[in-house]
Amino acid sequence: MAEAVSVGQPMNIAVVDDSGRLAVFGGGVLLRDAAGNVAGGVGASAGSVEQDHQVAEAGRAAFTA
Repeated sequence: MAEAVSVGQPMNIAVVDDSGRLAVFGGGVLLRDAAGNVAGGVGASAGSVEQDHQVAEAGRAAFTA
């Protein structure tokens, strides 16, 4: 599982809820500005992990900061 949730892999987004539980899911990527600072994120959900990640990557490719 550690490999699947590593940065650069399709399931690299993790959320901790109010109860301290961790949820890992695919389809989310960070958006960075020209200086490398995090400017936001984009996510997709409804398909397979690979499909969601592909859609999120398309969103990132369209991002300009």
